[in-house]
Amino acid sequence: MNSEDYLKINTVGELFDMLGVPTRGHPLFGIFRLSEIKRIPFIGKPVQINLYTIALKQGCEGTVYGWRKYDFTKGHTNFFAPGQLHY
Repeated sequence: MNSEDYLKINTVGELFDMLGVPTRGHPLFGIFRLSEIKRIPFIGKPVQINLYTIALKQGCEGTVYGWRKYDFTKGHTNFFAPGQLHY
């Protein structure tokens, strides 16, 4: 895949600006709730986020992930390394 085929996000500020979330003042660290997102301009386009990302999710329904069964009903966390491509 060519780098022009996906969107790159390289800084916390870029991510917050793109999502319409108010910045918290620190250039290297940011926290926001999904309910604060005002826009998602990259729907339907792959995104490469060049940041470490942790997502905490509560109230998820479902028990299947891959080929094993897991119970996500009480919540779960996702961890992403910089450079991963999200579809």
